[in-house]
Amino acid sequence: MGRFAVLLAFVGACSCNNNAHPDAQIDVPPEGAPVVFMGEYVDFLSQTTKFCGILNAKWTLHGQPAITDMTNPNGRVSLTLPARPRWQFDITPPTAGSECTMPTGQTYNVPGIAIVDAAVVAANGEYSSRAYSTTVAPMFNFQATRAQVLIHVDGTPRAVSITAAHDPPLSFTDAAGWAAASSDTGENVLFPNVDPAAGMTMVSVTGGATGEGMIPIVAGTFTYLSVIAN
Repeated sequence: MGRFAVLLAFVGACSCNNNAHPDAQIDVPPEGAPVVFMGEYVDFLSQTTKFCGILNAKWTLHGQPAITDMTNPNGRVSLTLPARPRWQFDITPPTAGSECTMPTGQTYNVPGIAIVDAAVVAANGEYSSRAYSTTVAPMFNFQATRAQVLIHVDGTPRAVSITAAHDPPLSFTDAAGWAAASSDTGENVLFPNVDPAAGMTMVSVTGGATGEGMIPIVAGTFTYLSVIAN
């Protein structure tokens, strides 16, 4: 699997306490400094041995349509952002499938919401998100009236939970792919068919993680969040 670190670009820096984890000292940009975000958007079945980025997906900063980028063939996305505690991106899947869709020749049609936490950016965490093609979606029992939540865990995998009702979670590791049985611990954890009625759900990681918190949930849409496990 391709791994793209979340990077910072700024003039000058300070060493400040992370409010969520007061014992951790991390470098953060000065207040108001622009931030360069880099992440990846890849096929749901992508692994290092059969990597597949999603080409020409549109990432747009929510409420600011001028701040947008199209993913490269390897799924990489890069945007310069105004300083904020968190950013939300609206993801429009490509109109044509990438050449390496699994199976080949498929398209993607589930839009996404990417929530990026500034503390994860400051800690140089990886931001990784995935989408499934139209053929693969039924394998995960995709229901258009429900929300889909995908959490990427940077660092040692730990159990992940959300407060909204959902189908049994599934986990992914690069070595083994998606687990055949229900699991809440992996490099990626999928919460399928989440009840979107509340409009928001709380994400928690056993032992704590940078970036955990409330995220939006919308019917027929993926919500992505990357965290760094303690």
